[in-house]
Amino acid sequence: MFNFVPNAIQLRGEHFLWIKDLSTYDPIYEWGHHIWLIGDHISLTCILFCVANVLYTIMTMRQQKDQMVGQQAEQMKMMQYMMFAMPIMFFFMFNDYSAGLNFYYFISLFFSAAIMWVLRKTTNDEKLLAMLENRYKENKSNPKKMTGLAARLQAIQEMQQKQLEETRRKQSELNKKKGK
Repeated sequence: MFNFVPNAIQLRGEHFLWIKDLSTYDPIYEWGHHIWLIGDHISLTCILFCVANVLYTIMTMRQQKDQMVGQQAEQMKMMQYMMFAMPIMFFFMFNDYSAGLNFYYFISLFFSAAIMWVLRKTTNDEKLLAMLENRYKENKSNPKKMTGLAARLQAIQEMQQKQLEETRRKQSELNKKKGK
């Protein structure tokens, strides 16, 4: 997508919603001179993507906050700064990219957040945890039989162990005979 959208002939000059050309940036404000890191414009699809990224980060942080304890919670506090700095870095990197690419990123992130939100709202955590614990107990009481390479390696190891024991037994018998 990164190379396809700006180079696709089919997207050149194509309008979509407010975007006049999907193959180039969509400025909402332009000025006459170049400013370091930002260029000479501000792109609306880039702003939408960055705002969606911030909202997605907030949503995931809330969900993860309930699951973190102890040292993980402390580390998560430090990671929050990086998670909120990423959309700012994305703004400076993606401001000059094509509107089609930024819009694709925005829609992709929006649907990812919507799917995650729906799953969180429709999942019964207690029931799911009970099912997982039951499966864990079943698997613990019925260990899997080894197959393939692992089974052959274990058989070889057991055979070597028996040979070693047999050699030690014979050695001890020889030592007893010599000692008499």
